[in-house]
Amino acid sequence: MDKIFEVTINPLDTVFFRDAKPFTMGDDSWGNGLFPPAPSVLYGAIRSAYLYQHPHILEEELVDTDQDPSKSIEVIGVNLNYKTRDLFPLPLDLVQKLDRLKEEEKEDKKRGVQYAEVCLLNLEGEEEGDGSQQILSKGLGQIDVLTKKDTKVELLSLGLLAENVYDKYLKGPDVFNNAVRKAYTLDQLFVEEPKIGNQSARTLLTDNDRALYRVGFKRMKKDLSFNVKVRSLADLSVLNKSFIRLGGEGKLAKLAVKEIELKNKPIKLDTVFKLVLTSPTFFEKGWFSQELADAGFELITAVVGSPVAIGGFDLAKKCPKPLRKAVPAGSVYYYRASSEAQINSFFNGKFSLCKVEADRKQGYGLFKLAKK
Repeated sequence: MDKIFEVTINPLDTVFFRDAKPFTMGDDSWGNGLFPPAPSVLYGAIRSAYLYQHPHILEEELVDTDQDPSKSIEVIGVNLNYKTRDLFPLPLDLVQKLDRLKEEEKEDKKRGVQYAEVCLLNLEGEEEGDGSQQILSKGLGQIDVLTKKDTKVELLSLGLLAENVYDKYLKGPDVFNNAVRKAYTLDQLFVEEPKIGNQSARTLLTDNDRALYRVGFKRMKKDLSFNVKVRSLADLSVLNKSFIRLGGEGKLAKLAVKEIELKNKPIKLDTVFKLVLTSPTFFEKGWFSQELADAGFELITAVVGSPVAIGGFDLAKKCPKPLRKAVPAGSVYYYRASSEAQINSFFNGKFSLCKVEADRKQGYGLFKLAKK
């Protein structure tokens, strides 16, 4: 029987996770990174740690066979965690007001963590909350922002919501608009520590020529960690207090593993509801889910971020994976269902929207349902 484990990954040094952009020293001076990393990176780290403690699986070439318990590992939740609270990517129908900076925010900034107050946009042109923002949708991907009282808004880049605030967002505007709507900014949770190197460039004519390059390593704050919820037949408790190598240069990270029970609090949804992506997602038709359309859900509109290029390394085939574009976490879809029963029937027990099993296991396609 499957068990649910919570795996906390605490880096002990700086971290760097490559993005999908090719980087050749000499042609480029800056190696770009992706933070937080793609969920497959954390999945791979956990599975590699299990295989390291069971070397016969690799030695006897049993990877991905029925004799490989790590084959059952499936990521069903992946987040940053700050001061014991999970952080979720900011939904893209939340924006930041630019017309004020409260005294309490100034104090927060002095303490080293800056907050931003966010407000909810309405995709159907109806007034919500204080009525300062509305959105009128002219069609998918063509959204005009309407403002009252000359209120200025902008998207909050690299925004994150703490779990307690995110839960209020999922419960709908009536709850969220009456709550403290503070969002973290990701760049406040780590310190940039670029590494500068000097390396022979492959593209230069002589071996004596040298090329400078920089790589953007990050030092995470002391209370910041990666939190991964995993469903598995394999007993992952053997990984508790073990160490793994994570990211570029294989810096050490410590694992804390405990078995948990999922505490899902179902939200009573109306026939019009929101679907919010909490991890990058691969759909068969780019940003559009044909599976939901075939199941009878009507897409009203969507706020979709720029695609994220995802690569990776195939452990079994020992070669790079093909580059693919994913819909980014935080993208929001507004759907209309024929009934509440249709919603429950389709989403009951479902953690991922990806159709490919390998993508689901690695933590792509994770989502939350929210009240409109």
